[in-house]
Amino acid sequence: MDFSRKSTEELIAALQSLQQNYDNVLNLYEAKLSESLHTEQSLIKNEANIQAIIENSLDSIWSIDTKYNIQYINDIFSDSFFQSFGVQLAKGVNILESLPEELRSTWKERYDRAFNNEHFVFEDRIDLENSTVYIEVAINPVIVNGKVVGASFFGKDITERKLTEEALRENEEIFSHFMENSPVYVFFKDSNINTLRLSRNYEHMLGRPLSEIIGKSMLNPFPPEIAKKMIEDDERILHGGKTAIIEEEFNGRHFTTIKFPISINNKPKYLAGYTIDITDRKKTEDSLLKSENAMKKASENWNRTFQAMHSGIALLDKNQKIIQSNEALHHFLNTNENDLVNKDIFSILPELQTGSTNPLSLMKQNKVCESGEIELRNRIFDVIFDPVIDEYQQITGTVFIMNDITQRKREENIQHILYEITGNPAHEKSIEELLVVVRNELSKVLDTTNFFVALHNSKTGKLRKIIFEDEKDDFIEWDASKSLSGQIMKTGKALLLNSRDEALFAAENNIELLGSPAACWLGVPIIQGDQAIGVIVVQSYTNENAYDGSTIRLLKLIAHELSIVIERKKMIEDLVAAKEKAEESDRLKSAFLANVSHEIRTPMNGILGFADLLKQPELTGEELHQFIGIIEKSGERMLNIINDLINISKIESGQMDINTSETNINEQIEFLYNFFLPEAKQKKIELNHTCPLPVSRSFITTDREKLYAILTNLIKNALKFTPSGSISFGYQLSENKVLFYVKDTGIGILLNKQKTIFERFVQANSDHKSRFEGAGLGLAISKAYIEMLGGKIWVESEVGTGTSFYFTLPTTCTSKREKEADDDAKLWYNDLSDTAKTVLIAEDDEISMLYIKRMLEEFNVELFEARNGAEAVEICRNHPEISLVLMDINMPELNGFEASKRIKQFRPELTMIAQTAYALEHDIENYKDPFDGYITKPIKTDEIKQLICNELYNNKVC
Repeated sequence: MDFSRKSTEELIAALQSLQQNYDNVLNLYEAKLSESLHTEQSLIKNEANIQAIIENSLDSIWSIDTKYNIQYINDIFSDSFFQSFGVQLAKGVNILESLPEELRSTWKERYDRAFNNEHFVFEDRIDLENSTVYIEVAINPVIVNGKVVGASFFGKDITERKLTEEALRENEEIFSHFMENSPVYVFFKDSNINTLRLSRNYEHMLGRPLSEIIGKSMLNPFPPEIAKKMIEDDERILHGGKTAIIEEEFNGRHFTTIKFPISINNKPKYLAGYTIDITDRKKTEDSLLKSENAMKKASENWNRTFQAMHSGIALLDKNQKIIQSNEALHHFLNTNENDLVNKDIFSILPELQTGSTNPLSLMKQNKVCESGEIELRNRIFDVIFDPVIDEYQQITGTVFIMNDITQRKREENIQHILYEITGNPAHEKSIEELLVVVRNELSKVLDTTNFFVALHNSKTGKLRKIIFEDEKDDFIEWDASKSLSGQIMKTGKALLLNSRDEALFAAENNIELLGSPAACWLGVPIIQGDQAIGVIVVQSYTNENAYDGSTIRLLKLIAHELSIVIERKKMIEDLVAAKEKAEESDRLKSAFLANVSHEIRTPMNGILGFADLLKQPELTGEELHQFIGIIEKSGERMLNIINDLINISKIESGQMDINTSETNINEQIEFLYNFFLPEAKQKKIELNHTCPLPVSRSFITTDREKLYAILTNLIKNALKFTPSGSISFGYQLSENKVLFYVKDTGIGILLNKQKTIFERFVQANSDHKSRFEGAGLGLAISKAYIEMLGGKIWVESEVGTGTSFYFTLPTTCTSKREKEADDDAKLWYNDLSDTAKTVLIAEDDEISMLYIKRMLEEFNVELFEARNGAEAVEICRNHPEISLVLMDINMPELNGFEASKRIKQFRPELTMIAQTAYALEHDIENYKDPFDGYITKPIKTDEIKQLICNELYNNKVC
């Protein structure tokens, strides 16, 4: 201000104004100072109050600057932080770094929001090692001169509240679930009797959704008359303060409702309750009411039913004393109810305590139904102990049940016996072993102390034991016709006798009582097909009533199954024997083929070899005669082999015929003796023969040729296998049979070979190293001939000592006039008629042709030759003078059959004789048409000469 230009007044006025302003300022300053002091005192006081509030607050309070350093912290937060994270906080400590690593980013975000001038509140869940804590935190920025310099925090532990809220929420969920699924109808109403909550099943009852019912009075869902009654009851109960039970009916169903008030601060606030649908119960009560008389009647009938039951029953108290029992039990125990009441069950049935355990003890231990078996007076019973248990799992009583299972056990044992018989593979047990098992099993249902099974031999008429167990006797074999068991075989029926009946039965049937007399005897037949093959017998020496009709039925059943087993075992044995026989047959055939090959090649070698030697021109007469003899002998040997093969084939094919005639056996024996004597002398063996009958009484009716073949085979064998010593043969009479024998002191036959030597292709020494010639068919043919003639053959032999063959023929010797000596003489030709005969020889084999022509040179015949069948037909057609044709069967171009048929068409009277190597019966039958006779190759001189005599010279003796 420029005072130089002012007047004094103006200056004074200015000073006064300035003084006034100063005074005003001073007053203002004093006032402000006073106010400032007052304010300071107020701030100090307020700060003290705030400090006191903060320090005594139950909340956590802290503040930080913008660098996260603590500016203030109260003890509540400091202690809580330490307990939670194990870090002690203080002013100046960086709170962010004090937090666990996993929480830092979350809390940094929150702090930074405050530093950005944001006010907010949040809740947080902190999972500690052993618990979970919930907190609520309010965050506010600290602002100075309009700038955020930090943040303050007020934290509150709300764990209890959260848990309460969760509990309330859980309870609400439980309550809602209950209301949704309640089996009864639950409701809650307010003080105005309007519905607050209803269970879900009300929708089904009322047929409306709950949203249309909640919050409304009963007038809404129910008919007026029913709703009015409900409202009256509700108000009465709500204000009366007492629970009430009310029965109601709605839509034809019956309900029981329990209603009760809920008071708050002693004032009725709500009405609650639940309703139960009792329609079914009402129906049940009605039914029970209607059946009350029936129940009473059933109760009255219980005792009758109890007494009528087939099972023996007793009710026991907790000390196992009998309270009540029925008639069946009295019958089983042979007593009455008065004798049983208050008696301990063990005193009545001490058998229950036998053994290591008993069912009653097991029942007490396990508190469950237990059973067992006892034997009482030869009967078997099933016993059951069923406990009566109270709500404390204590046994307060027992139901004792007793059943007679004797028949069932018997049937079980029978089934087991049958299983042992039928279920056992045939190869596992022998019949003897099986019967031991059967006897042991049978002993469980009847007395088998004395038990035997025997099979019948139809050839000997005797019974032979398989098993024989007896207290007094022991038989191995006995005559069936003289025993009780034999009578069963005869009749095929079971027989049950007691001691009084045995002697009478034996006398009536002329039977001998074998063994010790029995008090009770029972036998049943073992039937196979329609024939008895054996018997099963049981007997008791002491008990006359040991067996009855049921025993007969049981033994018949066992006998039937046993017969099947026996048949099955026999079938298996037969199959095994057949298999072994087939294998042996194969082996024998192989040996036979090798043997026959050897036997044929050997004489063939002699024939061919010495026939070749005959070609040498320098042979002497003696050598020539010797070589021819060897050829003849070799030919005879080969012919014998072929004849044996043909004969065995005839036998096996059933083509061998029996031609019986009166035969002088003395002449047979004498002829054979004379025939074999030179050979015996050559081997320095003594040959003897015996003919005990005179010639006039030595005629028997038999097949002469077969008897000759049999004796020839046996004598040949004796000569073959006797290197030194003697041979004797002959016959003797034995019980209207003729017993022939051939005995030698040769090498003998092993015992295991004595049965097989009669089989085909078998020699006592049949391996390829055998030094004895022969095909092994002689004995087989001889045995077949003997059996065809009705006899039998056997052998007795000892290795190194000798062999004896015996055979019988069932023919009685008769007297006959002696035959003239010339009956057996050979037919020799005499001078024949001077009239020449013409013969055609049809033969394709050059040697055979030459042989036949050579034999016919001695007759007055003219010969034509044909090399095939067609040529023979033409020769016969062109030469009517031909009287006889010798036609070979097997020829080229046209065989002998066809050629002969054609010749017979234009020369039916011409005699046609077949010459063939075929000699079987069915082949010979074919020669009857168109042939008038036959001769077999090799052709013998005597046979062809006799043929010429018969056919060309009218059967003259030539």
